[in-house]
Parts: sequence; structure tokens; C-alpha cells
Amino acid sequence: MLSFIRISILAILASLLSPGLMSGQNIDSLLNVADTASGKNFIEVNIKISKYYFTRNPVLALEYAKKLKSLSPKYLKDTATQIKILNTIGDAQYWLDDMASSLDYGLQILHLQEKINDSLGIAKTLNNMAVIYSQQGKLEKALDILKKSLEIRKKLGDEKLIASNYNNLGQIYYKLDRDSIAMEYFQKSVAIQEKYKNYELLINGYNNVAVIYMKEKKYSDAIFYLTKSLNITDSLEMIRQKPVILTNLGEIFNETGEITQAINWYKQSFKIAKEIKNFNMQLIVVEKLKDIFIEQGEFKKALNYSMLINEIKDTINQRNTDDKIEQL
Repeated sequence: MLSFIRISILAILASLLSPGLMSGQNIDSLLNVADTASGKNFIEVNIKISKYYFTRNPVLALEYAKKLKSLSPKYLKDTATQIKILNTIGDAQYWLDDMASSLDYGLQILHLQEKINDSLGIAKTLNNMAVIYSQQGKLEKALDILKKSLEIRKKLGDEKLIASNYNNLGQIYYKLDRDSIAMEYFQKSVAIQEKYKNYELLINGYNNVAVIYMKEKKYSDAIFYLTKSLNITDSLEMIRQKPVILTNLGEIFNETGEITQAINWYKQSFKIAKEIKNFNMQLIVVEKLKDIFIEQGEFKKALNYSMLINEIKDTINQRNTDDKIEQL
């Protein structure tokens, strides 16, 4: 029975927070002035650089985001600037799968947005917090605040932003095993994304539609949408989303008995997950490879992957411990 990779809700969060695509020339010009800029210009430059790297190099994104942390106390009375700084740091933490830290920043941001009655910002923060609650398995809480976010956005009339709410609602209904409702929301989201040519969001929209087809064993349809998603990641160099897509392709070939191809897709996924230090994704893929080699009777390879699993778990546990110490 297939054990599908969770639908890629992370990308929706990132796309919401992304400033839009920048060319290599744009990012190069920002990098050239990153260290010489000062004051609010320094903040704006480093925010843009960090956001650019969210889906390309999340480790580097966090490095630039953390440069803003020391400046935060200087702008305590400037609520808008505080929100920008906290948003960037929290989002960078999210892309590195540090959900606890990201949620903590989200709560701080929401408090500030409520103080200045920033409806647009509140809707965005509620949506992003719902993403985290959903990943934590707090589905009812996620559903409640996601609907609040959707209600605000409908009043504001911004169809592009509503697309992300639809996708995230689809995520929750998928987890509740209400697949037909999930697919309805995914397709509504994808239709809006295609209308506005929002390719960053389409990476995940296509993947999510594919996951429903995988569950229905409509593998040709699933491969069609996963291929579309993968092509976009290649053209935009959005490396952060690739491990989920590649692993889902591995799942299809594993299920259809094409084991060599399955292993190939899994190994590609692991390689990228290792490059971007996505330890949770590494763990998922290595466990799948271990199971394959056990089934094939290649116990030495299975043992090697078992040892690797323990190493990755140790790394995850150590990182969680370090985060808790830092928060004290």
C-alpha cells in the first residue's frame, strides 16, 4: 500500500511570502550592496535576498534573515518594520522545517498586525499558521483559522491570495480522508494559479492534484502532473520543492513494481534533500530505500540505510534540543 509523501503545503507558504521572481541580475545587484547598505535600506535588501533563497537555498535564506535580528530593537516603535523583520526570520525558519520557531514568530506577528488593524496581513498570517497547525496534526484548529483567513480575503477581493487558502483547505480535507472535497479545492486553486501564471504556486498545486490521482491509482494522470511540477522547479531553480516531487515519482514506480526506477527517483530525492539540509525529507526517503532492499533480500544495503536512519534521527533530535536551548 502506498505511503504518500505529505502534500507539499510548505511551498504554498513560501509562495505567499515570496516577493515574486527575480532574475539572476536582480539578485546579483542586491548581493553586491548587501553589506554596504544601512538602516532601512539594509533591512529591505536582506529581506529580498532571504526571500529569493527560500525555495532555492533555505540555509542561505536563514543566514540573511538572521542579519535582521540585531536591528529589530532599533525599530520597536516602527510596527510595520518589526513585522517585516519577524516575518522574514519566521519564514526562513519554516523553510528549514523548524515549525516551533516559525509558529512563535507567527504569533508575535499576528499580535502586531491586530494592533494596527492590518486585515491583509492578518489573513496572511492566519493562513500560514494554519499550515503549521495542519502539519502538527491539529486539523480542526487549522481548519478554523484557515476559514477565517479565507473570509477576510474574500472581503478584500484578492483572488490570487484566495488560491492559497483553497490549496491549504484541500490539504486538510485530504488528511481527513475526504478526497473528493480535497480535489475540488486543489483544482480551484490550480485554476487561479494558471490564470495568473503563478508558477511558484503551480509547482505545489500540480503535485497536490497528482497525489489524489496516486491515491486513486490513476498513475498516468499523476505522472503527468508531477512532470509538469518538476519542469517548473527546473526552469525556476526551485530546488526546495524537488524532493517531494521526486519521491512521489518513486512511489508510483515502487507501487507498479518498477523497482530500479523507483530507487533512482528516491536517490535523486535524497541527494537534493541532503544538499538543502532537509532532514525530515531525508528520513522519509531513506526509510523507503531500506524497505525496498529488505524486500529484495539485500540485507547489507538495508543495514547501511538503517544506520543512516539512526544518524539522521540523531541530527533531528540534536537540532530540536539546540532550538529549545536557544529559546530559553
